[in-house]
Amino acid sequence: MGKRVIGVDPGSVHVGVSFWYELHGLWACENAVELTPDEYIDDIMGDLMHNENAPDAVVIEGFWLKPGKAALQQAGSEMGTVELIGLTKGICRYQNVQFIKVANGQDPIITRLDAAGYEWASRGHGGHAKDAEAVVVRGLGLKVREIESCSRGRN
Repeated sequence: MGKRVIGVDPGSVHVGVSFWYELHGLWACENAVELTPDEYIDDIMGDLMHNENAPDAVVIEGFWLKPGKAALQQAGSEMGTVELIGLTKGICRYQNVQFIKVANGQDPIITRLDAAGYEWASRGHGGHAKDAEAVVVRGLGLKVREIESCSRGRN
């Protein structure tokens, strides 16, 4: 099998996680789910920490606090999303797994994939799971023709 990548859309209530692999130049998402932060830490980061089935990379949606309304909404917050990003970055560094952080806001990627007829692995698993699929496409800079479910029947 070729490369393996995990996509993550972190959150303080829901964490989207997608599992991608590359085979013969085409990428495919084999699964995408929503977990609680504790499930993400225990199951996904726990496995990575013990180097069980380690991926080649983890692509995660970043979080940048901007002045204004968002900053006021976060006043007093424990910043759970930021904690998950830091934990993920630290474990990736410790295990020598490439860590790729992308900008938040996956709507343009989702629109492009929908237009190309992409078959979402996350269908029925929630919005964070869908974003976790999109962050991998963005983080790896994948073209539609490089994604297995978009390239069927196309030359």
